[in-house]
Amino acid sequence: MAPGWQDKARLGWGGTGTPAATATVHACAPEGGQAQWLAFVGGTWVARAACVPLIVTSNGQDDSVNLGIGVPCDKTTTP
Repeated sequence: MAPGWQDKARLGWGGTGTPAATATVHACAPEGGQAQWLAFVGGTWVARAACVPLIVTSNGQDDSVNLGIGVPCDKTTTP
């Protein structure tokens, strides 16, 4: 979660158990040299619908992503 959202939203991804403010998902090697689709059990929990800002870290770089949960983040799209 982005700063200020730790008490407003939770993630529970990859069978991590109790929803938390952070989740770590490790990459899996592709089988037979081809990328595979992966599904992770879990999701998001919020007290009310919101556009939740997330910080995604991959290969040592951070990127901000907005996740619409019950409401669109971009007013031109639907959640």
